Formats: sequence, structure tokens, C-alpha cells
Amino acid sequence: MTVHTTLSTTDALRELKGILGDRILLDDEVRELYRSDFGRTVDRLPGAVARCTSAEEVAAVIRFCRERKIPVTPRGQAHTQSGQATTEGGVLLDTSVMTTIHEIDEAGETATVDCGVVWRDLVTATLEKGWIPRVLTN
Repeated sequence: MTVHTTLSTTDALRELKGILGDRILLDDEVRELYRSDFGRTVDRLPGAVARCTSAEEVAAVIRFCRERKIPVTPRGQAHTQSGQATTEGGVLLDTSVMTTIHEIDEAGETATVDCGVVWRDLVTATLEKGWIPRVLTN
């Protein structure tokens, strides 16, 4: 499958890489790894992969892309089955590296976590405090 990205989008993605450096991945081998999701029924090659490490970087990517009308698709663990975690030519926002558990408030029964925290890690952290979240995923 050949993907044709307009020159203006390609140039914009290079500009984004200039802003966020090695967290913007443009090389073909990396983009190939992100062209499908868990269901493997949809095949879309992103123009770039953004591996942001903070909410501020996520906001910067979204702002940059919105101003240039470049599609942005968020992706955690890619546990979608119909292509929701893929994008054709746009920026795939990989949140899987944002894994900090900032706070577990037992009294308020809340946890403040980054968007890439997986359920297993949150349950492990709460169990260490003798507490478990009331809602469990399947």
C-alpha cells in the first residue's frame, strides 16, 4: 500500500519534529508498526507518531495539528478492533509512554494518573495501600 501525503503536510510534520525532537517519529519502520490496531482489520499508515511524555506536549501536538488541519488520533494500547487507534497520513498520538501514577487518594477514592497507565499497574498500586478500585475492567 502506498500512502501519498501532501508536501505541505510532510513539511508540517518535519516542523513538528523540530519542535518536539525525538518524540516525533517520522521514519518508515516506526510508522509501519502503528498502521494497525488489535483487530488488525484496518490498515492505515500514519504520517508521524508522536510519543509525548506530558500533557503539555499532547496539547502542543493537538494545537499544532489543529492549526494546520492535520488529523490527530490518540492511541493507548491499541485495543481497538475497527481502526479507531489508527490514522491515514495524520499524527498518531501514542500515549503508552505516559505511565505515571501521580496520586492515590484513598479518602476521596480517586486516582490521578497519566493517560497511558494500564489498569494492571493501577490495581497493583492501590493493592499496595490495601485498597482496590471499585470498578474492574474485563
